[in-house]
Amino acid sequence: MMYNEEERGINHDKLFSGSSLKIGKIHWYILKADSEMERKRYAEGECGEIVQTDFGKEVRDEILWWVFKKEAQVEELWNRTNNTLSSVQKLKEDSFSLKKSCYPESYEELISKIKEFTESHSKEVDALYDYVVWLNKKDILAPSILFTYRVWGSTRLGDRTIKITATTIDDENPEIINITTEIALGLREGSKYTLDSVYTDISEEIYCSFEPEECPISVPKKELIFHTSREALDELATYFEFLRNSLRNILLDIEKYRIQTEPLTKESFWRSFITKAMDDRRIEVQLWDFKETFEMWHLKHKWKGSTHG
Repeated sequence: MMYNEEERGINHDKLFSGSSLKIGKIHWYILKADSEMERKRYAEGECGEIVQTDFGKEVRDEILWWVFKKEAQVEELWNRTNNTLSSVQKLKEDSFSLKKSCYPESYEELISKIKEFTESHSKEVDALYDYVVWLNKKDILAPSILFTYRVWGSTRLGDRTIKITATTIDDENPEIINITTEIALGLREGSKYTLDSVYTDISEEIYCSFEPEECPISVPKKELIFHTSREALDELATYFEFLRNSLRNILLDIEKYRIQTEPLTKESFWRSFITKAMDDRRIEVQLWDFKETFEMWHLKHKWKGSTHG
């Protein structure tokens, strides 16, 4: 390998502070929620097989579940999500610009460029961090709404996932937070560094083009750095893009919730309902099953201030 563990570690050390480390903490909270969600969704069956729990059957989609069945202050969630969206949109746009304009000549330069990007966007990173910490304080599962199959798909989820077992981030091994930082910044995919994955891919291509008797494989450093920087910067931009997409999906589901529940806040709805319910001409067997009609009737503490129960 052209870069050994010590050399790569020295380069990455500069990322483990400031706004770049804060991005790693953001991803830690998200992965903690994801790990807890998986733990609650599945259990070991009588024969040792993995089975889905009742909770797992209930939570088919984290965003839908949270907005319609869990969130007690939907309007506050909408306001905070909407306010955070502009910051993440800027991170998305500027990270794509970085990808298009940045062509480092060394691995050290690539790391420096990523570090410069995170520090120059400290305001936006802080806004996202505050939002994720706010979700975590509401419920340890809440940040999972930013990391769903609906938005990310299985491959992107898998590439950015490690299991988190520490109870809180203060109890976490700093090395784990360093790993979540590398994942979020596009420098690691699960257990493998992006640099190593690219090296392996190029080596395999060279090997397949060789005749058996030809000389040992040598990966050109310039080619390795070029493809590594393309891959890493693309993953960095994709990370912010899909966080942006997650925020948009949260807002969309809140709009759906509003559409379902808006009639219940209007006096005209209840006047019409009571009139129909008291009509002597109505069919006796006709029933209004609101638990089936409105998802929100399954929820708790949603109708503070309502005079209609």
